[in-house]
Amino acid sequence: MNLSVENIYLLSKPKGSVKAFAAINLDGISIRNIPIIDGPNGLHVLPPSIHSPETPNKPKRYIRIVDFKEKAEDVSQAIIEAYKTMLADTASDKQPEE
Repeated sequence: MNLSVENIYLLSKPKGSVKAFAAINLDGISIRNIPIIDGPNGLHVLPPSIHSPETPNKPKRYIRIVDFKEKAEDVSQAIIEAYKTMLADTASDKQPEE
């Protein structure tokens, strides 16, 4: 499996437990709008979803990695590591210079 995290989009005003969105490239397929959630058990990643006009409050059509559970865990771990790095970089950019 060839996996790269293309980007992490931090929310300036996070909505609830969603803190950011990720974009990845998985074996040449770009997957975007992957929510990064900060829940009671820590950070985790959900599959992206599309909201249907018929049911705007209920997301539909998840993208799932069904081959092996470990692949989904690899994707989640890569996204969370990139998110933590982005947060650390953002925090260091805000430090006042001496």
